[in-house]
Amino acid sequence: MSRPIEVWTNDVCAALREHWGKMPASRIGKILFARDDAGNVVIAQAHRMQLGEGWRPPLRMDERAIKDRARKARARAKNPKPVPKVIKKLAPLLSGRTCSYPMGKPGTKGFKRRDLGMMSDEFS
Repeated sequence: MSRPIEVWTNDVCAALREHWGKMPASRIGKILFARDDAGNVVIAQAHRMQLGEGWRPPLRMDERAIKDRARKARARAKNPKPVPKVIKKLAPLLSGRTCSYPMGKPGTKGFKRRDLGMMSDEFS
């Protein structure tokens, strides 16, 4: 079991302020304490010191991937997915003010809705 880190002197805090946001917390922990497991300790101390957001890795997306993503988004906007037939058949039945649920299979002769007779105003 490793020894806990309890030494946050003014010099160590100054070094943390200097490195914070420029490199990952695990690397700062290695620099300050020469330990591999000091990353969470560094994050906790930075939080107590209110240093703000730390280092974020840069996005590795090349221009080709960005253009491809934009092209796919434009294609989705031009051709939205069609509304399923079942929803089109159920929509008129569900537009009333009473509480109901479908009985049977939509599109068949025996399909109907069961009206429970409760007005929505009673429960609002």
